[in-house]
Amino acid sequence: MPLSVQRKALLAPVPCAHMAEALVTCQRRGLVAFGTMKKTIFISREHRTPLLPCGARVLIYVSGTGVHDPTASQFLKGLVASYRGTFQGWRDADPETGQHPDPSGRPLSTGSDGAWLGFYEISDLAPCHVPLRLLRWARNGKHVKSPPYGPDLVIDDIDP
Repeated sequence: MPLSVQRKALLAPVPCAHMAEALVTCQRRGLVAFGTMKKTIFISREHRTPLLPCGARVLIYVSGTGVHDPTASQFLKGLVASYRGTFQGWRDADPETGQHPDPSGRPLSTGSDGAWLGFYEISDLAPCHVPLRLLRWARNGKHVKSPPYGPDLVIDDIDP
């Protein structure tokens, strides 16, 4: 069955350096925003319509970026999605600065981040009860064979 008619999820890497602040931001604000240059997986170029529905599952792979911070390494669990959340939508970045229109939705640790095309916003960020192996999903019709570099759509075949 093609990805367009199956249930979609977002598989996204988040640097371990941002996880602690992402959890705090989500708890405080009810959502947290992560920057990306990959707008075309969120918004159709032709129709300018959303490609991922609000409420879709977000699976977070915590990457080793920022591992120089000893407290950040606690979030590293290997090639698994160890956190989950709920997709709330896409926000275009400010066209002049590349920053989120409302910086309070960003983890404080992202203050030195560069410019982005936009931001995907998620709520309910929490650890997975059981970490989910990355190799189990299919993206673009092929099984995931390596950690994601930026967010990507995958087939969500896991019961909630």
